[in-house]
Amino acid sequence: MRKFAEDLDRRLAEERAAVEPDRGEDAEIERLLREAGLERYLEKHQRECREGVLLEVLRVALANVVSPPPRSSALLEAEIVGLAIGFPGLGGMGAVAKRHGIGTAAVSRRAKAIQERFGLPPSIYMKSDAASENYRKSNRRKRK
Repeated sequence: MRKFAEDLDRRLAEERAAVEPDRGEDAEIERLLREAGLERYLEKHQRECREGVLLEVLRVALANVVSPPPRSSALLEAEIVGLAIGFPGLGGMGAVAKRHGIGTAAVSRRAKAIQERFGLPPSIYMKSDAASENYRKSNRRKRK
C-alpha cells in the first residue's frame, strides 16, 4: 500500500506539473507554510487524503466481494480488483476469464473501470495508457 501511495503522489505531481508549470509558487507556498508552522498540517492533510483514496478502493472492492453484481461471484470480483491493483499471482486477465468461464474482454473492461474510477496507474496486467490509446485508434480505422 505504501508503494501505491507513493506512486499516487508522484502521478498527481506529474499531472499538476503538466497542467500548471511551476513558476516558483510551490516553493513560496511551502516557505510560507513553514514560517506559519502549518507544514505539519499540510503533511497530515496529504496523508489523510491518500488514506481516504485507499479506503475508498477497499470499500468498493469489499462491497463487490461481499455482494457481487448479478451473474458474478465473490471470487471473480476479488480477482478483478486484484488485476486492477496489480496483485501478483493471478496469471493475467485471460487466466482469470478462463477460470470463471467468461471472456477476457469482460474481465479487462471491469478491471479498467476500477482503474479509471480511482485514477490508479495501469497494473502489471494492463497495457500502458499510451498503448491502449494506440490500440483504440488502430481499431477505429476502416479496413479494406
